[in-house]
Parts: sequence; C-alpha cells; structure tokens
Amino acid sequence: NNPYRVNFTVDQFHNGVTPYDFIWSFDTNVFELYSGTVNDPTLKLKWKSGVVPQNIVTQVSIQCKDKNGCIATEVCNYTISSTYAGYYGYNYTTGIGCF
Repeated sequence: NNPYRVNFTVDQFHNGVTPYDFIWSFDTNVFELYSGTVNDPTLKLKWKSGVVPQNIVTQVSIQCKDKNGCIATEVCNYTISSTYAGYYGYNYTTGIGCF
C-alpha cells in the first residue's frame, strides 16, 4: 500500500462555457492513478511502487476545452525534495481560462 498521494484540481475555468473536457498528462514512470481518470477535473495520483518521492522534479499538465472549443493549458513542475513532504501528500489547485 503506497501512502504517497498527490491531487491536482482545476477549480475555475475563466471565461469558459460549460461543459468542459479535461485531459491530464503526467509521467507514468513516477505516478499512477489511485482513483478516477485523466478526464476528471481532479487528477488523483500516487507514487508508483518503488519510487521514493525525494529530489524529484516532474511535470503534470492539464488541457481543458470548453463548449465553444476554447483550449487552455497549464503545466505544473512538481518538485519534492524530501520523503517527509511526499508522505503527507500534496494538493495543487489552479484556475485556467480563455482570454
């Protein structure tokens, strides 16, 4: 059982029109899904078995498309410098939008 969990959430899509389509991407050598899919507003990841979350820098990105076809993208350079921080997890929330 791997306790290292990380959640990434899009909580606002500025100037967008519902419904929204989400497509998350992440390094599958570092993370795996513990719940949900890459098409949910919240990406729920855990460290892959054997990966120690220490001195790691990895990217997690989101592409969100609204009803009118506007596409917004955000990239997070996620960094963990200690096992202690990784153990207690991380929650990243962002707002993106069409401008």
